[in-house]
Formats: sequence, C-alpha cells, structure tokens
Amino acid sequence: MARTKSRRRDRGVDFDIPTILSSQEVLDKAFHKATKVTVEDKIAIHRARKTTMAKIDSIASSVDAVLQRVTKSFTAVGQLHPFYHEVLASQVDVDEVLHALHTVDWCRGQVKEVCRKAVRQVDRTRNREFVESKRREVYGRVSSLLDRISGELDLLATTRAILKSLPHIDPAVPTAVVAGSPNVGKSALAAIDHLTHVLIFLIDPSETCGTPVDEQEALLAGVQAHYSDAVIIVVETKADLERREIEGRVSTSAETGEGVEELRALLVDVLPKPEIEWVIREG
Repeated sequence: MARTKSRRRDRGVDFDIPTILSSQEVLDKAFHKATKVTVEDKIAIHRARKTTMAKIDSIASSVDAVLQRVTKSFTAVGQLHPFYHEVLASQVDVDEVLHALHTVDWCRGQVKEVCRKAVRQVDRTRNREFVESKRREVYGRVSSLLDRISGELDLLATTRAILKSLPHIDPAVPTAVVAGSPNVGKSALAAIDHLTHVLIFLIDPSETCGTPVDEQEALLAGVQAHYSDAVIIVVETKADLERREIEGRVSTSAETGEGVEELRALLVDVLPKPEIEWVIREG
C-alpha cells in the first residue's frame, strides 16, 4: 500500500446554467414541434383525434422539458457559498429569484395538467368539431400560462448572466484580499467577509490616487475595527514618490520593485497552509 496526499477543496458552485428562453420562445418552440406531428389512420375522425392528441402531448412534453431544465439548473442558488450569495444579493433579490423558480415550476405543472385533461376528453369523443375546438382551447391556455411567467423568466435570465459573470473561486484556497481607497464596493466587502485569510490594505502616501492620506487612514481604521479578527497587512505604496517610516507597515514601489519580495515572503508566512489529507491506495 502507498500513501498519497491531496488537497481538500470545495470548488464552490458550478454555474453551468443553460440559456433561459423567453416565454414567447418557449411557446414558439413547443408549437413548432407540434406542427410536425401527424398520425395516420384511414378513418378521418380517428386520424383527426389521434393527431390532435399527439400534438397536445408534444406541446406538454416540450414545455415540460424546457421549464424543468430551468428549475433544475438553478437548484444550486439555494445552496450558494456565502460569498456568492452576498454578491448575487447585491444585484438581485435572491428571494424573488427563488419565488420565480417556484412560479415557473407551478406553470410547468399547470401546462401538464391542462394537456392531460384535454387528451382524455379528445380520446373519448367522435365529434370532429369538438376535437378542433379542444385543440384551439389547449393552445390558448398554454399560451396564457406561459405569458404569466414572462417576468419570472426574464428575471432568471438576468440572474443567469450575473452568475455566469462571477469568477470561479475556491473558498478552501488561502486567499488574500487587497483593499483601499478610493472606495470598497459590495462585491469587495463580500470577499472580505467570506473569503479573506489575509487582508492587504494599500495606502498611497503620495496622494496621487486622488484621496487624501487622512481619508485613507480613516478608512483603514474602520476596516481594522470591523475585521478585528483578520490578519491585516498595511502596505504603503509608491515609495519612490513619497515615503513614510511607520512601524509595522511594508513600503513598496511598483516602479522600482522595492518591497515586493518582502511582501511576498510575509504573505507566504501568514497565509494558512492548505489542509492535507492522506489517501491510502492499495497496490
């Protein structure tokens, strides 16, 4: 037997969500498939009845497949890592997204039930006019049901675009977040809250960033107070333009490379080491 080691990783959420069709596109897709459906029978009324039943079944199957794919692809939204949840919540109402998914699933069930009942009614009749009227009725009711979820599908399409734009971050990997003036947005705060092992706070003493030093220091004080349990490395940048000797801070310069290796070594020292698990392999 041999021992090998591997890093434990939580790779977060896989945002592999298919394109969300609009309600009109779902309807057009279903109706287009139905137009191609025919059933042969020598007796005209039987042919009309069987063809109509098959068309209705085709519509039910098409709508069910599309809407079920939507609801299943968003299952992970309710299990998002806190980082992804907070970033998403800064752009859409997550409760509204979950309600939209519930409404889409409701619509899917309603379409199936409408079609199921219609098929049973058509199967029992020998009246050709009734067959045709039932077909038109089903088409109208399915169209109306899908129209009722147009807003929900639009919201889910927006949510999909947001999720697809997010970086894939492994929460188990030791992470350093860089923060500083001029501002810290909600996405950055989410990273600090949920991903940070080390916070690197940058201060530009030259003020060429456009923010006065006293405002930068005030922001730093606020961050230190809010994240009192975090490891915070304060880095004074642009040392080639302005230098201040403050104990406990690292001075760096992107122009000359000064302090970069010192900062890198400090990061290696303070970042937690990845958890290792030993796997026993036979052979």
